[in-house]
Amino acid sequence: MRRCEDVDEQEGLSLPAIPIDVCVEKQDIKPLSVFNRANGKAFLPSNANGKRVCEYCESPLESGHVDRQFCNNKCRAAAWRRRKMLERHGIVEHPLCLHGSFQSYAATYRSKIDVIITDPPYGREYLPLYQDLATFALTTLQAGGWLLCLTGWGLDFEIRQIFNKAGLEYLTVCTYLVPGARLTGEKYTSTGKRTWQQQAKPLLWYQKPGTKLDRRRAGTSDLVRARTNLVVEGTNTGDRAQFHWQQCLDAFKQIAWNFANPQDVLCDPCMGSGTTLVAAYMQNRKHVIGIENDPATFALAQQRVEDVQANNSHA
Repeated sequence: MRRCEDVDEQEGLSLPAIPIDVCVEKQDIKPLSVFNRANGKAFLPSNANGKRVCEYCESPLESGHVDRQFCNNKCRAAAWRRRKMLERHGIVEHPLCLHGSFQSYAATYRSKIDVIITDPPYGREYLPLYQDLATFALTTLQAGGWLLCLTGWGLDFEIRQIFNKAGLEYLTVCTYLVPGARLTGEKYTSTGKRTWQQQAKPLLWYQKPGTKLDRRRAGTSDLVRARTNLVVEGTNTGDRAQFHWQQCLDAFKQIAWNFANPQDVLCDPCMGSGTTLVAAYMQNRKHVIGIENDPATFALAQQRVEDVQANNSHA
């Protein structure tokens, strides 16, 4: 649990300026507001147990104050300062879909991202992409920021070697369970290619090197829980009705909740159909950026994000 006494921990972060003209045409999506003026209802975040929590520090709200957005004026002021600071640097308070290669946005978001949550393509032919991802993470993450990368067991050792060599700090591996899915793992060994039925995937947890002052408050456990005690559990289909690589939304909601604070800036440089953005949005993580290179997939992600925003505005 995050403590109210820690809420000013990130207020001193220095963020380089973003050019004013960066992606202005992409920032016309209706913003996610805590208070919905259309119907007069407040968007009040709650924890996994359904209890109302402070929008900033996520401490449980006291009995009789469940209609409040913040637990005290300190959190309210800290949230306001954080929002204004990010606005000055061009980071908007709603999901932002960007079209193009994530490598091209590295300089734009230098040292501005708190958490990267991503699911890059699998396969040996994509290993160079993980080198680019490591460079992107080291460039865009704040000191002490985290990279959560979902991958396959057959290549996890090579990918960890790439991340380690690049200078990222290895923390641990969480498990992403995919029950009932017909997935095949493979590994090339001295005796040839070895394949097996794969029921789980590794979620690699890395961080950009920092100091004790850069220590983050989320991620207090190396276990990610959804429907079981030890793992993130997807569905039998993996929610792939719209996109063949789409991941389970419930599982990514758990990842966003466990590894990011509400005021953090999140990024998915391999956005795909936008599952990370939708999951973060639904968990009250408002500053979330997704990048996708394929035009058709980008259009799908943008429509998906707009649909979930529209549904929230009419709730």
